[in-house]
Amino acid sequence: MFYRTLADMVLVVHVGLVIFALFGAFGALKWRCLIGFHVPIALWSMAVMLTGGLDPLNPLEHWLRLNAGVAVEKMGFIEQYLTPLFFPTPLNRRFQIILGIIILIVNGAIYARVYWRAPKIKPH
Repeated sequence: MFYRTLADMVLVVHVGLVIFALFGAFGALKWRCLIGFHVPIALWSMAVMLTGGLDPLNPLEHWLRLNAGVAVEKMGFIEQYLTPLFFPTPLNRRFQIILGIIILIVNGAIYARVYWRAPKIKPH
């Protein structure tokens, strides 16, 4: 039960990070302090998606589920219904590239707006 709970917590954090990577820049329009948190997460997400890299949370969750003894036919709500929404199987190369480009376009457009709305400092 302990490993399964940890695996569920990793999944929830992972889903939160994916949502934050996609839409966190909207928060930067109002709260500039989010930029320091969001930019590295968005860049990491884009890098993983565009290079076909492996996010370390995936193997961690998988390892926790294996240690919990969770069989495919005994998956709970989170594994059965939420995981496929955010991490479709198979997560093929084309889908990864599309996700990376979406992250880049959405965040690029929002940060361009943040930049252009920022007060400009005039030299003396």
